[in-house]
Amino acid sequence: MKILLLCSCFILFVLGCDHRGDKKSYSFNEIGSISTVNVPTDDSVFMRYPFRLAKNDSLLFILDLHAPDHFIHVFSEKELKYHSSLCAKGDGPNEFISINNIQLVGDSLYVYESRNEIWVYQVDDIYQKKETPKRITLTKDFGFLSRGLKLGNRFYFPVFNVTNDGRILEFDNQGNFVRSLGSIEASDSKDLLESSAYHQAWMPFLGGSEDILVAATQFGDVLDIFDEGEQLTIKGKYGDPVFRTHKGYAIHEGIHGFQDIIANNGFLLALFSGVDVKNEDLDKDGADNLYIWNYKGKPLKHIKLDRRFVSIYPDTDGSFLALDINSDNPLYRLSIPDL
Repeated sequence: MKILLLCSCFILFVLGCDHRGDKKSYSFNEIGSISTVNVPTDDSVFMRYPFRLAKNDSLLFILDLHAPDHFIHVFSEKELKYHSSLCAKGDGPNEFISINNIQLVGDSLYVYESRNEIWVYQVDDIYQKKETPKRITLTKDFGFLSRGLKLGNRFYFPVFNVTNDGRILEFDNQGNFVRSLGSIEASDSKDLLESSAYHQAWMPFLGGSEDILVAATQFGDVLDIFDEGEQLTIKGKYGDPVFRTHKGYAIHEGIHGFQDIIANNGFLLALFSGVDVKNEDLDKDGADNLYIWNYKGKPLKHIKLDRRFVSIYPDTDGSFLALDINSDNPLYRLSIPDL
């Protein structure tokens, strides 16, 4: 379906406003390709589903989404030797049921736990093998909060159910709710848009910097860019997530969409799948398409990758690291020309 360009934008600074945003389509004129290089890590660490990574000039952190014992494994930055493990799995004190994201901000590692809690570790403490995290507890008024992201002095989470009519929830540094942002830009009726299943179907991964916040749907082909309070929605050829409802839940019937998205030096980079969810022949998870836009949503590059990745992360030398959960040694490096 061809998406028409809407000429008007609505400012989101007023909480509770009925914002529909700017909406347009995107496509890439050319497809390039690059090869990736394996980066050997200490193979003494077993990871079931290496899902997200973070790195500075001293340590590399990898989140194992389906960890058998510890969710986060730490490696030395230079030799990539095993250093330690964090966040023991369990339901006891100082244990974690599940973790859905990690984020390195300055000298702090932010760990987003499934019970609406954010744990903040100091990198120096981790380096010295001391675990003295600070805990930030979020309200449960909005139900389950997942896939959090810290930008500046705010935390952001996608809306997961109908307790709020926005697209993104914003919290302050202490975990207090501040406001909701944006809306789902779909053509269906308002009654459908306000259902829990709809929010589940449109659940995005978040990325951004202090200048910009971006949400990319895990299913379907939709990108929302929030810049200074304005929402810009762009859609690719696969369009909205396709799903049916069953007992209040969304059952996906379209395509696997975005796997990860980051903002880096004026560019948005996203891993995109595009594989039909019913394709039983695909035996590998992840995405082998790298999409690149500028912060205004202008499509710049479509790069075909030689492997399927679930996560991408900018390294300190200008290259990028990526995780391939299908590999026994999951860490890879890629360099993007003219970026």
